[in-house]
Amino acid sequence: MAAGYLSPYPLARGVSNLTGAGLTLADNIMGFFLDASAGHWEVDSVAHPPVFTDPLPHHFAAAMSEGFDFYSADDSSGLWFDCNLAHLDWLRAQPLPGQDAVRAVASHNGIYRPVQDVRNLVRDEFIHPFTGMHLLMREERVARTWTEITEVLAALADAVGIPLLLADRTPPEHYARRCVAALLPAPGGQLEPWMLAYELGDAFHDYVDLPGSRILEIGISGRIIAFAAALGAGRAAAFGSAVVPCQALIADAATTEDGTARDAGLRTAPAGRSSTLTGLAPVVVHRGQSRYSALLEDYARVHDADAPLSELLRREDAALRAAGAAALSARVTERYDLVADTGDRTRDDGKILAAPDDAWPGTLLRRRG
Repeated sequence: MAAGYLSPYPLARGVSNLTGAGLTLADNIMGFFLDASAGHWEVDSVAHPPVFTDPLPHHFAAAMSEGFDFYSADDSSGLWFDCNLAHLDWLRAQPLPGQDAVRAVASHNGIYRPVQDVRNLVRDEFIHPFTGMHLLMREERVARTWTEITEVLAALADAVGIPLLLADRTPPEHYARRCVAALLPAPGGQLEPWMLAYELGDAFHDYVDLPGSRILEIGISGRIIAFAAALGAGRAAAFGSAVVPCQALIADAATTEDGTARDAGLRTAPAGRSSTLTGLAPVVVHRGQSRYSALLEDYARVHDADAPLSELLRREDAALRAAGAAALSARVTERYDLVADTGDRTRDDGKILAAPDDAWPGTLLRRRG
């Protein structure tokens, strides 16, 4: 809340709201993810209607989950709030990609639920926005695509300012052949996913009916904001300069006559702009950019600005990532043992694939107790 991303004004008793800055931050994160994905695959962003008239998706979804509920408007149509089947319908209408190609389709889910604090953000994976992506490829392209997914997530984690901890988890039998989760400590301390990726199971491929193909799925929600905030040691949550709504707060003479920063291309705000509109900036520039303060230090210290503003932001981003990696290491050490993979996967929270500590990959995360 102190960073300007959660509103102190309740919509109803016990319920507060994300501010405009909070929604902008989440939108920037999702946009960065899509841009990073487009560097590897051909991605179509689509909108899909919530009403389907074809009975086949209904029967398929009902067979996939005993808890599936179908809200029937009449005898032939129903309301849906799930991008999965809409994406599968889109993919099954396309020809199978070439040998080295991947075809991807993504959409934002517009469901937005108000929340009271970051603990609710962590629990509610439908906090706006939610980006779901499905990728269609030939079977022999799957291993390479998983490598590319790791690269996309590493770029996203760097942009947000969080450490990337990826783990192979046991997939739901009815749903997927493989599950990879990006993990961070929830406010309670336990590791929980802020991203889930799957290689979908046979039922989905039977539905798409493109022999020789495989389908991967990636889902990221705005609750990544809460996980990043939970890692912070300051009074206000800090995020990377690539995704924050405002990169620098210009305190005085650092502005030109039109109120913009002399360092072109930066997202800036003049002093006095409400944090509910901008969020707190990583850097506050003082007196013609000769001095600056950093959010990571709660703006408590003043430093000489010995480099351009863009370089100062890069330094703060690096410091944010280092602080996050240290906090992650401390919380994992406190609650988990890293054990060798002996084939017994009954008690672990996943096999580590990528981590800020080079000694972690290949070990199992085992929660104590």
